[in-house]
Amino acid sequence: MNVIEYLGYTFQYVVLTFFFFIFVMALKYAILRNNWRNNLLAKVVWYVVGGKFLHNDVTANILLTPLFLQLPYHYKEGWTVTSRVKAIRKYVASKEKPSKLDEYRFVFASWICKHLNNVEQAIGGKDHC
Repeated sequence: MNVIEYLGYTFQYVVLTFFFFIFVMALKYAILRNNWRNNLLAKVVWYVVGGKFLHNDVTANILLTPLFLQLPYHYKEGWTVTSRVKAIRKYVASKEKPSKLDEYRFVFASWICKHLNNVEQAIGGKDHC
C-alpha cells in the first residue's frame, strides 16, 4: 500500500467514524431526553453501539498519527481522538514558546474539536472538547 492509498483509506475511515459519532451522540441524547435509562432495550442498544463506536474512535486515533505527526500514547483520559485533541490543546496552551510543530498540532486539534463541538451542540449537548 502506498502513501496515497493509506491517506485515502484513513480519510474514509475518519469520515465514517465522524458520521457514526453523530449517530451515537444523537442516540445518547435521545436516551437522556426521553428518560430511557432504565429501559433494557435502550441499554443493550447503547452498549452495543457505544462499544463499536469506541473501537472505531481508538482506531481513528491510531490512523490519524501521520496527520498529527505524533505517535499515539495513553492520555490521562484514554485512547480516543477526543482525549488526544484535549491533551494537545492543553499542552500547547501551557507552553510559553511552542514550536512550529506544536502550533500545527494545536491548529489541527482545534479544527477537529470545533467540528465535534458543532455536532454535539446541534444535537442538544454541551461542548465536546
